[in-house]
Amino acid sequence: MKMKRKDEWIRDTFQVLNVYPFVLGALYYVRIHSPTQHSMGQTRFIHALDLNWVDENVRMEELFHRNPSFFFPIEGLFVEDGILYQVFENVEGTLFTQRLYPSVPWSLAESIRLLTSISRPLVKMYAEGQFTVVHPQNIFITDDSVRFLYGGPEGMLPKRKGSQYRSLPLEERLRMNEALDVYSLGLMGYMMLTGTALEPGKVQSMRWYRDDVPSDLEHMVLKSLGEHPLDRPRLSEFVGRLEMFLAEGLRGTGTAPQGKPNEDTVREDPFALLLKNDDLPDSPSAALNPDEWENWVAGPLFPTQECRDPHRSHELPPGNKVWEREEFQEEAATFEVLAPSSDPSVKKKPIFFDFVRKKPALWSVALLLIAGLGASYLLFGTGDEEEAARYYGESVRYMKDENYPSAISKAKLAVETDPSDKQYLLHLADLYHQKQKYNKAVDILEQGVKKVSDPEVYYTLSVNALWSGQLNRAESAIKKAISKDKNNPDYLYQLANIYGEKEDYKAAIQSLESAVDIKPDQASYRDRLAEFLLEENQPEKAMTHAEKAVQLKPNNPAYHMRLGRIYLTQRKRFSDDSKLPSKKKQKMMDQYTKSAVDTFEQATKLYPDSANAYYFLSIAEYYAGDLKQAKKSAKRSLELAPGAASSHYQYGIVLQRMGEKEKARKHYKKALSLDPDNKRYKEAVQQLK
Repeated sequence: MKMKRKDEWIRDTFQVLNVYPFVLGALYYVRIHSPTQHSMGQTRFIHALDLNWVDENVRMEELFHRNPSFFFPIEGLFVEDGILYQVFENVEGTLFTQRLYPSVPWSLAESIRLLTSISRPLVKMYAEGQFTVVHPQNIFITDDSVRFLYGGPEGMLPKRKGSQYRSLPLEERLRMNEALDVYSLGLMGYMMLTGTALEPGKVQSMRWYRDDVPSDLEHMVLKSLGEHPLDRPRLSEFVGRLEMFLAEGLRGTGTAPQGKPNEDTVREDPFALLLKNDDLPDSPSAALNPDEWENWVAGPLFPTQECRDPHRSHELPPGNKVWEREEFQEEAATFEVLAPSSDPSVKKKPIFFDFVRKKPALWSVALLLIAGLGASYLLFGTGDEEEAARYYGESVRYMKDENYPSAISKAKLAVETDPSDKQYLLHLADLYHQKQKYNKAVDILEQGVKKVSDPEVYYTLSVNALWSGQLNRAESAIKKAISKDKNNPDYLYQLANIYGEKEDYKAAIQSLESAVDIKPDQASYRDRLAEFLLEENQPEKAMTHAEKAVQLKPNNPAYHMRLGRIYLTQRKRFSDDSKLPSKKKQKMMDQYTKSAVDTFEQATKLYPDSANAYYFLSIAEYYAGDLKQAKKSAKRSLELAPGAASSHYQYGIVLQRMGEKEKARKHYKKALSLDPDNKRYKEAVQQLK
């Protein structure tokens, strides 16, 4: 497929601003110029795919039926020169590629949280007969959700390159696709935790790089990277294990990796190599005829166009938002992403901007750097500007070849030649950040703000200062950014992260309360504020904000989980209050127990494959005295995550209360074998001897 270049046009409507490599096809960032369009002047992402890769039996309008819980809605479809183009509605968030590579190795807690957030939608996606490609270039992360660009109904579009899986029976093909997704998830986990990619033909123990990885987690990740696809764990098992790691509150020791990450293997990152793979997608036995489909259009972006789909059903006229089916009218379900840990021993990763929505120019540059494209998109000026642009372009090309010393050298020349250009300054800082030279990034940015006194530069300075452990400099820089853009809630959110790192939860609360005042309908702010309020022993206020988060995002199971745990905390608070009259105490305990049961039940309905949700539901049902249901929920939690020590312990608690002591002893021992240092498990085993 021949890719468009910058400033070329698509359908005489979309001017190409930037071109990005993609797992399958190409991704363009465009500006709409047609005077007949209501969205003239706006920018969009457009995906391009050769029509010869699409099966002739598909109904193209089914792409509009993609579940918005998982995918960005499609605003328009059209065919030109044998290429199928998908126009996405405004894409918001940070491309996962932009978070993954500069940030490795990640903390244990953050790695587990993000892997869980990416994995959860896949389970529901499978159940609905949808598919996607699990690749950092296809995943966007927002404050409280994970969404994919490419994907749709199973079998409609190609999923992989260089293999012949389309010829397999449907059940076998789905199983192989699942194994591929599990492999990709394991690969992400390995890279996040070790800071390196796999060496060809060799899988190094994760504990060689760091000593805080639990053996159960390492076993699961390495098993998912197995050579034989059918030997890898099923997706439900993978997600269930992650849920239980979350339930057990794994935070890591905060110790540095034992071995130095192998930079050479990072350069051979298989995700990056996949983008360079010249193999064609697995073609269908009979593809769509490009001549028959030429100039076909559909969707609300083309309200005046006549549909030319020879197979399109009459009940779906062109221009209608056909994805607004009854089952998708509710707000898209979202999931907790990178919620910073409350454990002070765990270094919290900075939260990056929503670059696509707020800084499209910088976003384009950042994505180009990650994708490894050259600098052909630059419009050169004259004199120093032209020379600086040349240095910058050379830096980008060196970065493409993983020649970081030369890339940094040229980037420094670009900054020295034109020190007032923010783009060059942030590029140089990004190179230092990727090489984990945070102090150098801080130094160059502190010099840079003298010429480029921009809030985004101060923000980037704050990020690197935080990474280098310079909390005071990080705080000073973000406060400068806030002084220049007082109404940016993301800056206030970043300031709260710094206060949280300092364990100054009162200040963190104040900063988040200001962010909430500016953007009261941001559920992630409310949810995080509830977390900090609990740290300050303000459960009533924490409950108020957690309930508001659930109200704003009722389809987010993570928010229900936090709220349910707050209800359990409230129950314990009244249970421990010896001064409260017994009648009132029991009334309040019953009230919060019921609220916890209802909330965790809702979480299990939203995400029925969550072992974590069933684990806490069992605890709440146990307190409610409903031992039959508590046993059922604990058993379901074990079925979803049989290797979780906490689920075995909870199951044993319920069994012992029901008089089944032999079975209880068995599960207590199993919990202890999985977590030999746990005092509670030891005491449970001892008291039943």
